Amino acid sequence: MTIGEKIKAARGARKMTQEELAIEAGMKRSSVCDLERDRYNPSHSTLSKLASALNLKVEYFFTSVGIETTDPIPALDLTLTPERAAILVCLQFIDDLSKKVSFLQKELSAIKASQGLEESAPQIDGQVGDGSLAEELIKTTMQVLKNSPDRH
Repeated sequence: MTIGEKIKAARGARKMTQEELAIEAGMKRSSVCDLERDRYNPSHSTLSKLASALNLKVEYFFTSVGIETTDPIPALDLTLTPERAAILVCLQFIDDLSKKVSFLQKELSAIKASQGLEESAPQIDGQVGDGSLAEELIKTTMQVLKNSPDRH
C-alpha cells in the first residue's frame, strides 16, 4: 500500500471527508487529495499532522500492515525492525538538520545586520546539500574579518 492509499484508507475507516481531515490536520483539502493520489511525497511534518488528525502513530505510514480491520483504529505492527529503526534515525536527522539550518540562517542575518553588511544572497529555504548556506557563512566571515579593526 502506498502512503496515499494508507491516508485514504485511514480517512475512510474514520468516515472522514477530505475536507474534515484537512481541517483537523491544518491543511488544504486539495493537499489531502494530492497526497491520497500520491502526487507528491509528504514531509515528516505533514505525516505527523495527518497521523494526529487520524489518531494514528506516524509509523503507520511506514508499515506493511493495512487498515483493513474491524477495529476503529487499526492494530499496528510496531516491531522495531532494523529498516524501521534506520528510517526513524533518518527522519530525526532530517528534523535536526532542518532546525540547525534555520538557526544558522538567523545567526547569519544577525551577523550581517550587526556588521552593516548587505543581504546579498537569497534566503535559503531550508534546502540542505547544495552548499549555499556554507558558502554564505564563509563569505560573510571573510567580509567580517576584512572589515575588522584588527586587520587594518
